[in-house]
Amino acid sequence: MANRRPQPNVLEPPDLISDFRTALAPKSVDIVEFAESDEYCGRPLYPYQRIILKLIFLQELTGWEEDILSKWIRESANPGHFPTMIAPMIRERVEWLATNGYKHFPVVQMVGGRRSGKGYMTGIAIAYKAFQLVQMDDPMVHYGVDPTKEIYFPIIAASLKQSKEFQFADAYNTITNCKALSKYISKGTETLLTVHTPADMRKEIEQRALHPNLTREHAKIRIEALATSAATLRGGTSMVITMDEMAHMMAGESTRSADLVWDSATPSLKQFDLDGMVFANSSPWTMIGKFYELYEQSLELEGGFPKYPENFMMQFPSWVLYEDYARAEESKYHPPRKKQLITFESLSNERRSDPDKFRVEYGAQFQETLDAFLRPEMVDRMFNGYTPDGRILSTTHSGTAMFVYKGHGDPSQTTANFGIAVGHVEIFDEVLLDENSKPVMENGVPKLVKMPHVVFDLIDAFYPGDMPDGVIDWVNVVMPEITSLIQNFRPKEWTFDQFDSTMAIQQLRKNVNDMGITDVRVREIKATPAVNKRRWDNFKAALYLGRVHAPAPLGQLNERSLALGRDELKFLQLKNDKVVKQDQGPLQTKDIADCIAEVVDNLIGDSLSGHRGQLAGTHVEPGAERGYSIGGHRGRAAFDNFYSEKASTRGSTDPARGRNPRRRAR
Repeated sequence: MANRRPQPNVLEPPDLISDFRTALAPKSVDIVEFAESDEYCGRPLYPYQRIILKLIFLQELTGWEEDILSKWIRESANPGHFPTMIAPMIRERVEWLATNGYKHFPVVQMVGGRRSGKGYMTGIAIAYKAFQLVQMDDPMVHYGVDPTKEIYFPIIAASLKQSKEFQFADAYNTITNCKALSKYISKGTETLLTVHTPADMRKEIEQRALHPNLTREHAKIRIEALATSAATLRGGTSMVITMDEMAHMMAGESTRSADLVWDSATPSLKQFDLDGMVFANSSPWTMIGKFYELYEQSLELEGGFPKYPENFMMQFPSWVLYEDYARAEESKYHPPRKKQLITFESLSNERRSDPDKFRVEYGAQFQETLDAFLRPEMVDRMFNGYTPDGRILSTTHSGTAMFVYKGHGDPSQTTANFGIAVGHVEIFDEVLLDENSKPVMENGVPKLVKMPHVVFDLIDAFYPGDMPDGVIDWVNVVMPEITSLIQNFRPKEWTFDQFDSTMAIQQLRKNVNDMGITDVRVREIKATPAVNKRRWDNFKAALYLGRVHAPAPLGQLNERSLALGRDELKFLQLKNDKVVKQDQGPLQTKDIADCIAEVVDNLIGDSLSGHRGQLAGTHVEPGAERGYSIGGHRGRAAFDNFYSEKASTRGSTDPARGRNPRRRAR
């Protein structure tokens, strides 16, 4: 009798272990085969897309591809009008990573114009990383991760809508249409895709055999669309993090800016050692923020070698990656492309209608911060979270009798952000400098002088998007909150920028009087050109002298507002001798910034009168490194020297314009 295969016992679950292991016998699959082969994902690539993916995953280039890479390197060294740029010493980076055990670049930054294909390539890379996890059979054991945890691939954008409609959709489509992954897909929604490992599938079969009524899935790989507000950004087991349109992640519309997302999310990558990966993709914007900081890091050399060799950076206009589309060497898996998807000529309407916008959005060139009012590094110093004596600052909602407080609100419109700020004066020792910015010595040691500084207790805002009807609720939200702040801080005054709110101010005055608080003045400030000029000149002087201090945003309950206030200050422009917000781009507000400036001007403005003359002779103009150049005959070196040191003391040292810094105990 011919041998027959034994029939399985229908009362027992099938033994799939050997089948899984046979199907998953590790096979070395390069990124191009994985992307293009019909045995895997069947996603055709343009020739230049292939080169980029090979570089990211440290895989060997063909001779023609090496020639294209050499062309990009030459263009990076001598950029033209719309250059294609790549991180310097890219071949040396690849060699260094391979020698040190990496399988890919840990940090990948694609600075690409709109519709340039960066999302398509990232979707393929995400699928490739998921496939590699599946090949491990049980990645939780491989990486020593708690078996009850999941491995996250968060895809983060400024809003959930943006995240799910663009980069998540690219990853979803690649994985769900990938033959090599299809049988491992557990479930998919518009914001979540889960993928089993073989170990997960075995576990699920075992659990269902023992507990038929249990329906919980065991898929460990989770690709998820998230907004910047997601609480899961901190503390998760993330292996591949994708930040989509990172340059446009600004607190306000988002609840976290790019640097806060980066600081919260990236530490989890360390659990996967050399296999953790982050994609920082975006069309560019200004030379401010985490996205541009990463860009600068990728260009930085130290001792003739990249300071950050683990960073991959590629900058390309919208049309570049589609060039040479019909190369004969295009692919052994798909025929050559028949046309270039986007060309420089096809964007002629966009070029003519708005050349500046075209340069940034399609040409992938960073926008200089034209007519910038403040230097970003000075703003960052203000928000470093420390006082001059080393005390860590945190947001507070009540004061003490030791300090003089000032509160201010900038209501703007009922459909715009309503900024508020509360600060107080503290006296700190500073080194006294002479007119040449050198320390004045006394008995061999620098002479100290006491100067008033502003320390912020609260920087926050009310947001229309947080209100049920999208409109600021004065009666039920704003007035009760400000009344509570006045009760807790007892500021010398609470002011509002000019707006149509006579009834609201009258109600607030009544609230204060009803609580028996008679020493707090509530009033409106008339927004005249002279008032605004004095306010901003004094704030700039105080900022550059290092006399303004605020909590660092990360970890604060109001981190959204702290980050937004910080970014609003960085994006201020000086036009026609007036400080204004930007009228284009991701950040077009200054409500919180106005509050910050008013508090500083009111508390220590009079003590700064001696420094404003020095400030007036040194102005910021567009066009230099980071978008700034220094006017006047002294040049940048003199400017940096002056504002990085404490200026000599002139004018009043009175901490609160003649008021006693020690208030009556309450």
